[in-house]
Amino acid sequence: DREGRITFINEFGQRFFGYAPEEIIGHHAVGTIVPPSESTGRDLRPLLEDICTHPKEYEHNVNENMRKNGDRVWIDWTNKAIMNEEGLLAEVLSIGSDITARREAEKKMKHLSTAVEQSSDWILITDKNGVIEYVNDSVVRMTGYARDEIIGRTPRIFRSGKHDQAFYRRMWDALLSGQTFSEVLTNRKKTGELFDIYHVITPIRDDGGRISHFVATSKDLTIRRQMEERINFLANYDSLTELPNRNLFTDRLIQAASRAEHSEKSAAVLFIDIDRFHFINEALGLQIGDACLIEIAKRLPRVVREGDIVARFGNDEFGVALIDLGKSEDVILILKNIQEILSRPIRTESGEVVLNFSIGISIYPDDNENIKTVLHNADIACQKAGEQGGNRYQFFTPDMNAKASEFIEMERNLLNALKKNQLTVHYQPYFDIRTCRMAGMEALLRWQPAPAVTVSPMHFIPVLEKTGMIIEVGEWVLRNTARQIREWQERGYPVVPVSVNLSPVQFHQHNLVDSISRILQEYGTAPSLLVLEITESVFIADIKYTKTVLEELKNIGVSISIDDFGTGYSSLSYLKKFPVDNLKIDISFVREIAVDADAASIVSAIVTMANALNLKTIAEGIETEEQLK
Repeated sequence: DREGRITFINEFGQRFFGYAPEEIIGHHAVGTIVPPSESTGRDLRPLLEDICTHPKEYEHNVNENMRKNGDRVWIDWTNKAIMNEEGLLAEVLSIGSDITARREAEKKMKHLSTAVEQSSDWILITDKNGVIEYVNDSVVRMTGYARDEIIGRTPRIFRSGKHDQAFYRRMWDALLSGQTFSEVLTNRKKTGELFDIYHVITPIRDDGGRISHFVATSKDLTIRRQMEERINFLANYDSLTELPNRNLFTDRLIQAASRAEHSEKSAAVLFIDIDRFHFINEALGLQIGDACLIEIAKRLPRVVREGDIVARFGNDEFGVALIDLGKSEDVILILKNIQEILSRPIRTESGEVVLNFSIGISIYPDDNENIKTVLHNADIACQKAGEQGGNRYQFFTPDMNAKASEFIEMERNLLNALKKNQLTVHYQPYFDIRTCRMAGMEALLRWQPAPAVTVSPMHFIPVLEKTGMIIEVGEWVLRNTARQIREWQERGYPVVPVSVNLSPVQFHQHNLVDSISRILQEYGTAPSLLVLEITESVFIADIKYTKTVLEELKNIGVSISIDDFGTGYSSLSYLKKFPVDNLKIDISFVREIAVDADAASIVSAIVTMANALNLKTIAEGIETEEQLK
């Protein structure tokens, strides 16, 4: 009625909404079959009056209604106003059809349409003759064609010319027989650019079972192909320099050796290592280090021949394979060219950098007929060149294998020695020759694998340095020394400064100063009781870095001593420049001082120079009265 109360509902309506007659007749429509609305509340009179005024608008009026159990349903209502004798609205007759299923289907269709339109995959529909009726946004985006440039055309618009007639015949044979066809296709964009897609074409049948349309769904493979190419690149090339890596280098070398198997040609493998490259990274930064590596990668290919192979093996290692060599002179000639071009300064943001290189060479098949063994031999020869001071080349010789085996055995035994605590520290005193009193001690690392067996430091210290084990062992020696000083103090012994050797590897640790400071604090050892000995070779590696580290060490209170002075790069300039306290005259001069006038003169000059610079001198290995005098 005009108040919104339900005066009649047929039996189907009762069942549909879930009400008994007494539960709905006489009750207001809002709250029974009409969901409450914030805008209208329970007052339906304006709506009912509007039905009288605009009856046409309410002939098919779709509303959301509700059942007794709360379910929402969609009804298509036709509403008719019934007037009383006075011409006023008496009632409204509403006849409705349930369209809930249709609305849900439309909703799903809308979602499906949105999904199809916004899909990242290519979706294209043609009629049975292949004329395009629909394309989604992805087709437009992938091809560069506007939608109206595609609709009404056939997929030939995208043909790349990469597939022959047999391919298309196979495709149509499958589709016309009702089968789905799937294949990787190369298509052409409007710009002419080619791109790959994975194409799946499905035939669609009408109610009579006849093919009426074809639906093509396709996935762009460009990114996938790019990723595959990138993965393949990273598996075979160095990402920084874009040179072949060790794997690709080895494969190409094996192929080249196979081709030359029945000829009299040989090949040379060069293993190139940048001497002390980690100093560059630590002192100048990784960015400068990378710039140096990139420049080396550019230079090497310039001095080798076409067909030769250049690769980067690792951080500071490069490889060169000289293929189809006729005579050994060819190797020397190319080797000299490599040395010359690598010796040129490299310009960087931090200025010019000059690098030295150790190069090992092994000849195939002379040294070995197995390529991987030849590579290993070149590596061994390179290590040998480095042991001899670097900045040189070394050809492989058979005896190097034996030395390499000895090195590996020594490394294994040292690892075992660390686990079994076979390393010890001995303390050797040194005396003031004027007072004959002990002026200090030197901590000496010793290795005793068995009660009656002692290994010379000359044999095992180089192995510790090359393997990097010297970092761990060096810190252990420092800790042992600090602990021993504290123990002597606790026992009431007079304590003198103790010298500890720092290897070049230790000296270039980025946390060296912090590590030493922490150890001294941990054991309560006065910094003035610790003397750090470094060799002259440390100074020339990187003068700026060395000066900075030595000043930081002096700031925490330790003393600095130059070990084996006179055997290396002795220079007054760095003695004046660096905060040095002591000079240790090498034992080789002391042994000859009584019998060799030159040795005596050198020692005298060192002492005089040290006195002038206010430095103390320590002579190693004085064993006779003549040497003491």
